[in-house]
Amino acid sequence: MFCDSSPPYKIWKQKWLTTQGLRPSVKFILKISGCSVICRATMTRFDTHNGWWYKACPSCYKQLRTISHTDRLVCPKHNTKDQAPFPWFSVGLILEDASDETNAMIIVKAAEQLFGISCYHLVVEKGFTRQEEFQDAILRVRGHYKLYESNC
Repeated sequence: MFCDSSPPYKIWKQKWLTTQGLRPSVKFILKISGCSVICRATMTRFDTHNGWWYKACPSCYKQLRTISHTDRLVCPKHNTKDQAPFPWFSVGLILEDASDETNAMIIVKAAEQLFGISCYHLVVEKGFTRQEEFQDAILRVRGHYKLYESNC
């Protein structure tokens, strides 16, 4: 996978390539601390285990939790009960190129930019609330070649 990033990584990459004669894999690169990595990859599929959105606190955007044995929601930061949840994207992606693949999570504003639509629009205004079904606005990015940035 083509990767480029901040000066500390470039120095490390140059030394590593010189000593190993190989290109580092995405999984290995993402473990380097203190840098930002930019990779050119194709988003090939979605990790559907956790759905594509969550109910967030409208103040701090942390995921609201359900109070035991009830349907009531509470913010773990504010301990505020019965808040009206605000929908936020949280989508698991599998990024791939010719040499490797890796899992990534895209959330909130970055997801809105990638998908070209807000989570609020899909969930509240359009009524798409089923976590098992990814909407066309999300699915249309599958197979597109883009630059992805990850902070290590």
